[in-house]
Amino acid sequence: MRECIYTNQFVIHLNCHSGSENVFYPWCHRPAHAPDYSNFSKLATTYASSSTYSNLVCTQSNADYATTGELDDCSYGVNGTMGMVLEISTNKQPSVTDMIKYYNHNLPAMMALLNYAGYGVEGLVTDSITGKPVQATLFIDGFYPVYSDPLLGDYHKYLLAGTHSIKVIANGYETKVISQIAVVDKKSTVQHIQLRPLKGHYIYKVVSAAIPGNNPADEGNISRISDSVQTA
Repeated sequence: MRECIYTNQFVIHLNCHSGSENVFYPWCHRPAHAPDYSNFSKLATTYASSSTYSNLVCTQSNADYATTGELDDCSYGVNGTMGMVLEISTNKQPSVTDMIKYYNHNLPAMMALLNYAGYGVEGLVTDSITGKPVQATLFIDGFYPVYSDPLLGDYHKYLLAGTHSIKVIANGYETKVISQIAVVDKKSTVQHIQLRPLKGHYIYKVVSAAIPGNNPADEGNISRISDSVQTA
């Protein structure tokens, strides 16, 4: 799973558990809201309302209990992927017959999120001279960064409707800021980005952080690491 999320640019990532009926989203390891809290809340409530559960509760994972090293925190903190946990059954070990019931509960919600994964902003990041793909970090508003694919140069970020800005950083290229990008509800805005070659190197991606005692004031706070990357 670690290699999978490192090498693929997923827009939304879901993993399933049993033990309750919930949709959980980051952060798991601290009570503070993630920068993408409003985006997570929209995706979670969309999943719940599209499912056939009678009461699928949506909440930040830490509100249940604090955990460190969870997959949704990792996929979001490392790649900017909208990672969520689905607790699909109050029964820890549902029977084979029950699995058909849970499949039917979740199928329409899964299909809804497939659609939502296509909304927001997307495009290609390329070299302004050669036209070749560029491996870049994209900071959209104050959200966690997403990354363009190193082979194809494509990126995609789920966003709520509104006006957004993108700051693009890549090794060997001039940093570029694009403002006033209009995103319409339930649609995708295409914003291609060309970068001008320029000497310079930056921190590309933070892949892990150790926070002694899970102290929110510690310098290992992931949000602060993100800020240091942005200004590197």
